[in-house]
Amino acid sequence: MSIVSPAYPAEASMAATTTKTKETWVAWVAPGAIPQRSNLLTRQELIDRLAEDGIEVGESDFLYWQREEILPYPVKLRSNNVTRAYYPFWMIDVVKELIRLRTEERGLLLAAIRPRLRALAHKKTYPWITGTLRDQSDPFIPIAENIARLYEEISGTKITAVRLQLFDEQKEMTQFTFDTDGP
Repeated sequence: MSIVSPAYPAEASMAATTTKTKETWVAWVAPGAIPQRSNLLTRQELIDRLAEDGIEVGESDFLYWQREEILPYPVKLRSNNVTRAYYPFWMIDVVKELIRLRTEERGLLLAAIRPRLRALAHKKTYPWITGTLRDQSDPFIPIAENIARLYEEISGTKITAVRLQLFDEQKEMTQFTFDTDGP
């Protein structure tokens, strides 16, 4: 079963009375990069993996970071009559970066950390979709090939790939990599 929509319920406190929609990690991934359920970790598995790497965090840390909108909420999935919070593997790197930023850049406001973490999540999920971008990126292929040929003429060096990076107004990146066939 794959997660195909940000409509999966986010985890919320039992006492929560707000109707504000909780943003899950699904909203943080590159387009089309939703992992299979088998590639997800429960919150406890995520905490255990972080502990293996020397990062000591607990469930209360996740709940705080989510409430403060620093980290996205997990998706909640039911299996064997138990509902659990699930995270993707890349959340390990996102939490490590959060800890690093809080440690090394002490004056940095929590609100300034969120965009950095979101950009990291987008970057971490991009490789998952490299093989599926062909149809979406077809209009860019002739442009990429022309750029490669022009640079080859200028530099005398054979170009085997062109990487196109696009940034939206929130400074979030979408990246396309094109292999060039050459003349």
